[in-house]
Amino acid sequence: MKVFKYLRAIISGLFWGGAIYFTANDKNKIALVLIAICEKVTLKVDEEILLLKGFILASLGKDLASYIYINSAVKFLDASNNLNCDEKNYLRAYSATIIKKLRVEGKDIPVFESYELSSVANHFKTNFPVAPSAVTN
Repeated sequence: MKVFKYLRAIISGLFWGGAIYFTANDKNKIALVLIAICEKVTLKVDEEILLLKGFILASLGKDLASYIYINSAVKFLDASNNLNCDEKNYLRAYSATIIKKLRVEGKDIPVFESYELSSVANHFKTNFPVAPSAVTN
């Protein structure tokens, strides 16, 4: 059964990579389909999938749906034991920059503390870039 687990991980990685690629090339509708397939293949949802899906939805002008996904990602961050404090704060800063731009009434903007960028995994910095000016709370 481990073969299926590894196969699922490889297939999921292909769809994830495709979603990242198409998002970077402003092909957000295709990216949204790929991230949905990635969710089904992995059988789990994590903060990275929620953040990417929230960003894609924001790019498509679906502000309320984006807000829901980004808030869910922040809840995953808070409960995560796999991320260090700097990574959590970095991803909260990323979430805050997106939520600030959404046209949603009564939105809560995630609070984040300063973080040491060198302690943040490179794939977070690549996939979820935070402008240095966004670090001020």
